[in-house]
Amino acid sequence: VAHAMAQYVWSPEGDGSDNRGGGGVYQALMEERGCWMEPHAENAEAPENVQEEKKSGGGFTSALLDALDEDLGGPPPPPSSSTKTPPRSGNVSSGNFLSALTGLGGGGSGGGVVEMRLMQMQAKFCVMNGIQAASGACQSLGEYLDDLILSLQEEEEQPPELDTVPLPNNNDDKATAMIRLAREELFRYKSIYEQTLQQKVSEVITEYCIVADDGQTPLLHGHGLCLDHVASFVAHETYDFTSGSELQKLETDERLESELMAPLKAFLFLQQMAPRCEYHVLSTISQDLTSRLVEMILTTLWTQRKRFTDWGSLLFSKQVRLIQTYLQECLTPVESPDGTMDAGPPDSSGGGGVVLLMEQWERLTQVVALLQMEKPAEWLLYHGSGSTTGVLTPDQVAQTMHLRVDFSPDAIRSVVDQYAKAMAASKSSSGSLPESGLNG
Repeated sequence: VAHAMAQYVWSPEGDGSDNRGGGGVYQALMEERGCWMEPHAENAEAPENVQEEKKSGGGFTSALLDALDEDLGGPPPPPSSSTKTPPRSGNVSSGNFLSALTGLGGGGSGGGVVEMRLMQMQAKFCVMNGIQAASGACQSLGEYLDDLILSLQEEEEQPPELDTVPLPNNNDDKATAMIRLAREELFRYKSIYEQTLQQKVSEVITEYCIVADDGQTPLLHGHGLCLDHVASFVAHETYDFTSGSELQKLETDERLESELMAPLKAFLFLQQMAPRCEYHVLSTISQDLTSRLVEMILTTLWTQRKRFTDWGSLLFSKQVRLIQTYLQECLTPVESPDGTMDAGPPDSSGGGGVVLLMEQWERLTQVVALLQMEKPAEWLLYHGSGSTTGVLTPDQVAQTMHLRVDFSPDAIRSVVDQYAKAMAASKSSSGSLPESGLNG
């Protein structure tokens, strides 16, 4: 039974055509089954048809369904034909699409295109929640089999009574071996589901948050492309002004809210993340999203060679803080009606946690700090003469320093040379250089 459950239900391998592997949970997730249902597809006969179709497949799945039907007194009654609510796919946060559309004003601006994009987006969140749940299920089942194997070993180690010595049973050894095999497979499946989640997250962010390479992705209001908006804002912003009065004009809350934050807050992808995602899914999306945003901002600065004064660095610092604050709000799990959080870290007992992204923001944070320095030599003091706390390569430090209009090339060269030597010494003793980025 353990081996059959692992292979038929949880295996992510195979295409499911022979009812062995890939035809269970994994295949259902890849096909987005149960993530949403069209109203015309709901009728009283549908559940019975599905039940009969599954039973006709034969094998372990059919036997399992037959056994469940016997225990439960037959299949459950079909839902009323008047029901319009799509299935929740096992998790409240995965979404009721029709009610979500009603709450957002589905008939308003954007029309059916935005409504369809919203439904597609929520279906993706549902799939990612399911992948994470499958990974957790494989781990839990694997741990259960660990306990089962341990209990069998303890029974073997106990000295039997003289009058009840059992005869050798090769079937016991075979059963234990199959349990061990199932346990190993389940933990391997867990890793595959985790890798699948990473891949799905990357695909979703690319689809909903970044303009296509051909630049032809339509800029529909409120449903994606948030990363491109931020990068475009930075690309068109001026940071080389030379007076405090210009800073006061450019850093007003009204201007930054209307030009930077209001469009960012209008993107449905950011609005939907926390209410629709489990904690681990939300954390994975957040890390990927933040890393890409940081990379796009830094790429914009370095490739366009944006020019900064000390006044401009203050403006850029404020803009970065506003973006960080809002994204952190988007990544905070939503409180449920019972007072608990819909998502929480793995070691919590019902309480939700906040996704922390200090590591993902660190490169941008250090670039902001570098741009605000009065002179290049302060960088060596800031990082203790090139200690391993630096996450920027020497080339990236040089590129960033050259953005300051008042930093001399000789001073930059001297500081970067010292920093490179210190980083090389650190690499030879305990670590490696940070991953290299653009070299200009």
